[in-house]
Amino acid sequence: MKTLLLIPFFISLSLGATEPLEFPHKFNLPQKKSFFKHTGPVHHIEGIDSNRNFTDLDGDGVFDLLDFDIDGDGVSNFMDLNPLDKNIQGIDSDEDGIPDFLDFKVGSILKENMDIESALFQERLFKGIGLLIFNGDFPFTNREFKRLASLYLSKELRLFKKAENLDVIFKQPIHPMGYRGKYRSSHRAITLYSNEDHKNNPLHQELTLVHENFHALIQSESKFFQEFLELTTWKVLGDNYSYQGEVFPISLVKTDPEAISKALNSDEFPSDYAKLGPEEMFAECATASLMNHREEIKIVKYPYLDKYLYTPLHSFILASFQTVLK
Repeated sequence: MKTLLLIPFFISLSLGATEPLEFPHKFNLPQKKSFFKHTGPVHHIEGIDSNRNFTDLDGDGVFDLLDFDIDGDGVSNFMDLNPLDKNIQGIDSDEDGIPDFLDFKVGSILKENMDIESALFQERLFKGIGLLIFNGDFPFTNREFKRLASLYLSKELRLFKKAENLDVIFKQPIHPMGYRGKYRSSHRAITLYSNEDHKNNPLHQELTLVHENFHALIQSESKFFQEFLELTTWKVLGDNYSYQGEVFPISLVKTDPEAISKALNSDEFPSDYAKLGPEEMFAECATASLMNHREEIKIVKYPYLDKYLYTPLHSFILASFQTVLK
């Protein structure tokens, strides 16, 4: 067994468990107005910082930083007008299941800058699979929202079952470390970070969303993931990863990802990012298998797609889709 020996330099690649979790701003319906605008909230959680790493507001045994429902009122944090007060959940005036402060259309009245088609997409998606895409402090455009919602309603992600372990999707400004997206299992949420690549190449944003959905799928389809691990030979050996005889510190994923991508070579990797551990490989391979009918994805994200499509791993994932997905 070979061991990869490298002297790393510090580059953070993924969000740590204690990194501040900033909730998107919530939008309320202004009073005494003839139209609805996106405005600042009356009750708003500013974020969960390191001071809440070991607090447990509702006493349920789950630290607030990792608690899907901090105040224990039965409403998830992202759909709660005030996630820190169990007496304030928010009003749903038109009883469509979407709280007014997140709803694109309340009754017959549209929020500012939203069109009727976007509002209907939001409602269909929520009623159909229990998934809410909403506008936070960095809103989606109508075109962007409809394109992403269509992935679930009529395109590739329509194959997914009801969105288990995934409840909300929202957008945030550019991340200082350049992240494109992040699935937070504790909060069953996907954050899509704004970046020029997503703006200039919308397909890349779609691929990011599909990739993060497969991270969520790991939580609900653990057998699928375990079979994937066995086929690829990924193992966790204490503080190390092992892949086909190559051993390297897990910490290297954060500190020197480029060193890993150079050291690992296999037709099973559709991209270099797939080399950064078993979960990233799972999400990358599954995304490549699901989206490979779009010829442009090779140029956009998967330079090694041609070789990957002829591997037993690709065939295994396609066959699994028949039972794991709808």
